[in-house]
Amino acid sequence: MFTLNGVGIKYLGISKPDSEGRCLATRWLVLLYLPIFPLGRDLIKPIKRTPRSFQFLRIKKERVSFPSILKTYFFAWILMPLVLFAPLILGIHEIQDQLGVPQKFQVYVMIFGIGWLITAVLFLKNWEEKRGLQK
Repeated sequence: MFTLNGVGIKYLGISKPDSEGRCLATRWLVLLYLPIFPLGRDLIKPIKRTPRSFQFLRIKKERVSFPSILKTYFFAWILMPLVLFAPLILGIHEIQDQLGVPQKFQVYVMIFGIGWLITAVLFLKNWEEKRGLQK
C-alpha cells in the first residue's frame, strides 16, 4: 500500500486481529486520505517495521464486504467531518448570534473549536496503531 500526500491506495476497515495476528481489510483508492473506491478485500498480517509504521503481508484475497464498505464511507464522509468540524462551526459569529452566545464568550468558543480540531487530528494521526494492529 502506498500513499503520497493522502493520494494512493490504503487499507481501511481493518478488523481486529485474530489469534494469529491476521486481519481482514479493504483496499481503497484514497484522495486526501478519504476513501473514493474500494479495490478489494484481503486477509492480511501487519508486520511492524518501526514503532509507528506497519507493512502488510497479504495472505489471500477475500470477497468484498458491502457492510464494511458502507461503514467506511459513513465513518470517513459523515462521522469524522462532524467530529472534527462541528465545534469549529460553532465559532462562526452568525451561528453564535443565532444560539445566543454572549459576545464576551465568542472568542473563547472559536479558540475551543480550533483547539478541538488540532487535538482530534493529533489523536487520529496513528489510527491503525491505536486499533491494535500491534500484537
